[in-house]
Amino acid sequence: MHQATTGIDWQGGRFWLAALSLFTLAASLPLYSERFIEGHDILFHLLRIEGIAYSMAGGDFPARLHSFALNGYGVPTGYFYPDLFLYIPAFLRLAGMPVAVAYNLYCFGINIITAAATCWAMAQLFRSVRL
Repeated sequence: MHQATTGIDWQGGRFWLAALSLFTLAASLPLYSERFIEGHDILFHLLRIEGIAYSMAGGDFPARLHSFALNGYGVPTGYFYPDLFLYIPAFLRLAGMPVAVAYNLYCFGINIITAAATCWAMAQLFRSVRL
C-alpha cells in the first residue's frame, strides 16, 4: 500500500513502533491482573526467584544453592537449571518488590524482547520494513 492511497506511512518507523507496542501490551494483558497465569510448576519457579534473591542478600553470587529451603540446608537448583535470566526478577525482589510483581515484570520484559526480535527477524526476512 502506498501513503497517497491510505494516508498511513507504512515505511515509517513510528507506525510500526506503535503497532508493536500495541500488540505487546495486548499480549501482556494477563500480567496486569492480581493473579498468576498458573501452570503446574509456577511455585517452583517463584521459589527459584526467591532463592536467588535470598542467597544474593546473604552474599552468595552466583546463587547456586538456595539456602532458604529445607530448613536452611538448601536446594541446589542452580546446578540443575540455568538461572541467568532469573537474576532480573531476583534483583527486583531485592529492591523490595513482591515476588509476584517481579515475576510479572519479568514476563512483560520477555514479551517486549520477543516482539522486538520477531519484528527484526521479519524485517530481515522480507527487507521491506524499516526499523
